[in-house]
Order: sequence, then C-alpha cells, then structure tokens
Amino acid sequence: MSVTEQLLEIFKYGVSSVQPNNILDNFIKVQNKKIIVKEGSKQKIYSKINRVFPICIGKASVDMAKKIKKIFKKGNFKAEKGILIVNKENFTEVEGFKCFNSGHPIPNKNGFKASKFLENYLSKLEKDDLVLIFISGGGSALAPYPANGIKLEEKLIMNKILLESGANIKEINIVRKHLSKLKGGNLVKICNPAHVHSFILSDVIGDDLGSIASGMTIYDNSTFTNVKKILNKYKIWTKVPKNIKNHINNGEKKK
Repeated sequence: MSVTEQLLEIFKYGVSSVQPNNILDNFIKVQNKKIIVKEGSKQKIYSKINRVFPICIGKASVDMAKKIKKIFKKGNFKAEKGILIVNKENFTEVEGFKCFNSGHPIPNKNGFKASKFLENYLSKLEKDDLVLIFISGGGSALAPYPANGIKLEEKLIMNKILLESGANIKEINIVRKHLSKLKGGNLVKICNPAHVHSFILSDVIGDDLGSIASGMTIYDNSTFTNVKKILNKYKIWTKVPKNIKNHINNGEKKK
C-alpha cells in the first residue's frame, strides 16, 4: 500500500469514527424504562420519564434521527414523534419524525416555519417529560427564529451583512444569539419544565459548544454591549435594519 493510500485510509477511518451511526450508542442507551446517558466518566440516568421528545437540528440530523430510532427500538421504549430540521442537500424523510427541509447557509422561510413548529411542539411539555436534543453544524442557519419585534427578512439582511463583514464565526454567533428565540441557550428555556439533555456533534475547531449552531442549549454570557461593539468594530452598525437596532438598544438598557 502506497503512502497516499495509507493516508486515504486514515482519513476514511477518521470520518467514519465520528459518524452518528457509529458513535451515538456510546453515549445513550435505553434499558427497560431507563435512559442512560454517558457524560465523560459519569452516567446520567433518567428514570420515571413519562414521554421522550427527540429533536435533531443540523446537517447530520438525518443520520442522528435514524440512529436514535434504532436505540429506542432496541430498548423497547417508545419515543414521541420527533422533529428533524436539515438542509436540502442532506434531506431525507425519517419515519417517526416531522421532517423539515431548511435553508443553509442562508436561512429561509422553511427554516422559520420549522422553528415556529418546534416552539409549538415544545409548548405543552410537563415536568416528567424528557427532551433529547441532537445538534450538529449548520443548525444556526437551519432554524432561524427572530426575537420579538424582528422580521425574518430583517434577520436575513443581517445575516448577509455579517457574512460579508469579515467578522469571525464566534463574533457572528454572538450577534445571532441576541437576535434569536432559540440560540444562546434559549431553546432550553422553551422546554421548561421538562428535563433536557443535548448531544452536540462538533464541527468547530476547539469544540466551543457555544459556537456550534450558535449554542442553542448552551448558556451564553455575552451581552448586547458585546453585540454593538462587534457591529461597530466592522463598521456595519449603520447598515443594521431599524428593528434590529431597536432590539439591541433596548437589550443594552435592560442589562
């Protein structure tokens, strides 16, 4: 085997080793009426759970959903119908999931529709329910849900401005989080009072969980002041749509 062939085999092995189908059952198992989640060297056991709601958001959602179906079928524990939000190129219907074909890297109305459906889906959760959220890269664009007072069209304009500004992905995500109902940990708030556990497949160098899909399930300690500093740093504050400016200014006053 030549060096080129050896390197190709190593590359293929690396890609295979992070595929959801090959790794998810290392982190979640179902035994009778218990759901066991591995957290490093520890385990989190969910027992006395009434209903389980699986949510898959990101470019790897289809494979994640298919694997979750197998895990729960093997454990003889029935999950509720889940939600799957994925990009057009990777879209496939998965039985047992409401599937949405959304826009990436530019958000679109399909993603907005999916996000509204997701909010409604989670609005009637109870304290004995468990929401399992499977997140992969691209989730930020795939599930656009503007904060109150901001229109989707304005969010799309803002996204274009950010992508063309020269800002790095971490800076872009800080701005996105403060304009969204889902990002920056807001998805977890919607799930209250249910239990929530997220599984995050990283496509970010350094594995900053707050940057993957703009940290939908991760606490965010950035502020509206940080947002304004970023917009001024790249000299794009004057290009920001009026409603978004108002939202940022109002958020800064409430700190």
